[in-house]
Parts: sequence; structure tokens; C-alpha cells
Amino acid sequence: MANLLLYATEWNPQLFREVKGRFKRLPITIAVTASLAIQGLMLLYFWLQLPPRYYTYHRYYPNPNGKVGGSQVLDALGHPMINWSVWWADIFQSLSWLLPLVLLTAGSYMLISDLAKEEKQGTLNFIRLSPQTSQSILLGKLVGVPLLPIVTVVAAVPFHLIAGLLSGAGFGTVLSIYLLTIAACAFFYTTALFFVLQGATQPSIGPILVVGAYFFFALSYHYSYDNSYYEYYWWHGQWFYVWLGESLLPTVGFGVTILVVGTFWIWQAVNRRFRNPNRTLISKTQSYGLTACVQLFLFGFVLRQTSPGFEHSWDLMALLGMNLVWFLIIIATLTPQRQTLLDWARFRYVSVAEPHYHSRSSTKRSLRQELLRGEDSPAVLAIAVNLLIPIGLFTPWILSWLSPDSFRAAPQLRAFGSLVIFSLFMLICAVLVQLILLSKFNHRGDLAIGLAAGIITIPPLLLALLHVYGLGSIASALWLFTAIGFIPLLAQVVSPLTVFFSLVGCLGLFSLLTQRLVYRLHQVGASEFNLMTADR
Repeated sequence: MANLLLYATEWNPQLFREVKGRFKRLPITIAVTASLAIQGLMLLYFWLQLPPRYYTYHRYYPNPNGKVGGSQVLDALGHPMINWSVWWADIFQSLSWLLPLVLLTAGSYMLISDLAKEEKQGTLNFIRLSPQTSQSILLGKLVGVPLLPIVTVVAAVPFHLIAGLLSGAGFGTVLSIYLLTIAACAFFYTTALFFVLQGATQPSIGPILVVGAYFFFALSYHYSYDNSYYEYYWWHGQWFYVWLGESLLPTVGFGVTILVVGTFWIWQAVNRRFRNPNRTLISKTQSYGLTACVQLFLFGFVLRQTSPGFEHSWDLMALLGMNLVWFLIIIATLTPQRQTLLDWARFRYVSVAEPHYHSRSSTKRSLRQELLRGEDSPAVLAIAVNLLIPIGLFTPWILSWLSPDSFRAAPQLRAFGSLVIFSLFMLICAVLVQLILLSKFNHRGDLAIGLAAGIITIPPLLLALLHVYGLGSIASALWLFTAIGFIPLLAQVVSPLTVFFSLVGCLGLFSLLTQRLVYRLHQVGASEFNLMTADR
């Protein structure tokens, strides 16, 4: 036993510290006793739900057609016969909803409370300075802090397993619930760490978010009861031509995969912020992989079997609408703050102003690498690369659309035009946000958020008023300069000439803003360099 404890200490000292502080006789006894008491109360409740003798029809009476509920049938001794598989199935369903909820709410509450307390007391900074890796520390927190809820739920696993097998659900169904629960706990526990590192200190935030998201997560696995087994799921749909909701394996596999991928990316952000709170949530290199995952997830729902004559433009419109939100998140995540950008601009100014230290080719090459991968450089080029990911993914799909008739513009051309207009608008937003964060205003972050919200919401509202006052032709042309300019283009309410001039206008505006950003970076870089060398 001593050797086992020594091995655990060496493998993950933080986990050993958490377990040692929580794995005590009294708390463990209380957790196990509470679990057994709840199981007993649940068993007693469902026992009281059994029908009395005077019931002629009840849910738990057997049905000769194999359905749920039937008329009373007496056995040889004159007692009503009970369909025990339905009774056990109700217990199994109740436990399948209750056990994950206990783990998610209690675990997230304890994680936020523990890390917020350590952050307030300063011990979290002490842990950061330890020789342990950030992954080891965070993993120790994830597993060790919610130890008591884990013990409480594990004590109920035998009862849950027996109920599942006696209900006829099968071992595969029971195992799928455990897999989904583990994946959901990993996702929500990592998200709880993320909120703490973002400054959230109220422990109630975790349970509130979990309860709000729990039903959406649970519905992906929830199925309706009939015929003593679960025949269908609540939602039917296709994802990359695979039907979800009709069978157990693809539905559970889809849910586990989404949770695992989400946990992986949140873990990357948590790991970066834990070691250096001043860094962006993800690096530019990580953003490319994250955007690819998000685009594949969204694209899977439109790559499906459709009826003849289906308008794929509506699917593309939905994809661009969701990407509008996503790329606003990417802009906010990747755009560096003012001081970080000032330091980078000074470094670049020194590189250009001192040519004997850097050759011209190496300077150009290093600038390109910094803009694509650097931590402190402007994020406009990286955002442009992120925008190329959906374009490259959607292009083969758009080319596969059926050829249109000869009396209207090709839907493929309008689709490509909408992608270009959308990308240009997001790049304009990225440059504007970077210019604001580079300014000397006191509340640059709030101003950037307000500007982004304003250019997305206000122009469409004003153009809607133009339609009301009979200026629809002018409004239709101006729609292309808004955040949802792809809608009139895909809906075919603007002419090709209008689209051309809109593209030229967007390109011109983006070029002017980019030149302004380059000028500002050169200006502040020279100012910072002159301030540093003034006293020499």
C-alpha cells in the first residue's frame, strides 16, 4: 500500500494532494450513506407505484401485443400479473437522468469553488510556480476536487446496472450511458476550469450553466419507451449521410465524439491561460485546427440526402449565419491587446531599421511566419487563413449542385459571391477591432465589442426601414455591405452588377483599413523605439 501511495504521489502530486484532503472516513461514509438512502427511497417510490388490486388497467400490467400498459390479468393464485421489465425500465430511466445530473452540477460547483478560493488566497499562484506541468496540475484538480460526487454516483452504479439489465435495455445501452456521462463530465469540468481562469468566482455559475445545457445534452441520448425496450430517439437527422437517432451506436458515437473534441479544445485554452493569463485563449496555429473542427461539425448537417429540386442555397445561408457568430469569436480570441502589439511593433521596427542584423529575405520570411503563427502579431492574416477553411470545404459541395435553368444566374456563382462578401466583411471587422485596440482610448475593449455589435445589428435595421418607406431598390444594394449581405445574394434579389460594385467597394474599404493599420503599427513601433533610445 505504501508503494502504491508513493507511485501515486510521483505520478501526479496534485491529484494525491486533492485525494488526501478529501478521501477521509467521515465524508466518504456520508457520501455512500446518502447514495444508498436515495436508492432506497427511489425503490420505495416505484414500489408504491405498483397498481392496487382494484385497478383494471395500469401501465405495469402486461399487454398481449407487447406494448406498455394493459388490462388486469390474474395468475393462478389470483394475484394481478405485473410487467416487471417496464417497472425496472422506469427505475433505469430515472437513474440515467439523475446520476449524470448529480455528477455535473456538484462537480462543477466544487471545481469553481475550489479554484476561486485558491485564487483568492494566492495558493494557485504558488501551484503555478511548482515544477509540475500545467497538465498534471489541472488533471489533478479535475479528478480530485469532485471526488465526493464521484463516490456518491459510483455507489449507485450496481443498482443502475441491475435495473438496466432487468429492464431489457441490454448491456450496450447501459455502457453507452456510462460513456456519455464520463465524456460529459470531462467537458463540463474542463469548462468550469475555463470559467474560473476567465475570472468567474461565483460557484453557482457552474450548476446554472450545467442545468441549462444538461437537457440539450441529455436529449441527444434520451429515447422513448415502448415495447419493453427503447425503439427510437427524440431526434432524427443526418450527419455526413449517417442517420442519427435511429440506432444506438451512431447516436452515442456522435455525442461522445462531440464532447471529446470540445473537451480537447477547451483544455488547450485552459492550459494556456493557467500558465500565462495574459496570453490569448488559443494560438493562431491552434485556431486553424479549431476552425476546421467547427466547420466539419456544421458541414456534416448539410451534407445529407435531399429531395430533388432542393434549394441548397438555404443550407449555405444557415452555414454563413452560424459562421458569422463563430468568426466574431475567433476575432475576439486571436486579436492581441494594445501593449502586446506595441511590443511587437517595436521589435519589427528594430528589425527593419537595423538591416545589418536581418537580411531582407529573412525579414520578409520571419514577418510572414509571425503573422501566421506568432503570439503577439496582428491577427488579420491568421483570420484570413481561418476564412479560407470554410471556403475550401464548401467549394466542392457548391460545385456539386445541380445546374440551374438558363433564365437566372447560376446558384454556384451566387454562392461563391456570398462566400467572398462574407469573408471580406469579417476581415473588415478584424481590422477595425485591431485598430480600436491599438488606440489610446480608455475603454478599448468595450468600444471594440460595441463597434462589432453595432455594425452587425444597426445597418440591417436601417435598411429594413428603407424597405418600409419604399426605398427597396436602394436598400437591396446596400444589404451587401452588412453582416448578412449574403442573404440577398443567395435569395437572388440583387443584380450581378450590384454584386460586382459591392465586391469592389468591400475590397477598397479593406485595403484602406489595412493600410491604416500598417501605418499605425509603423508609427507606434518608431515611437516606442525612440522612447527606449532617447536616454542613450
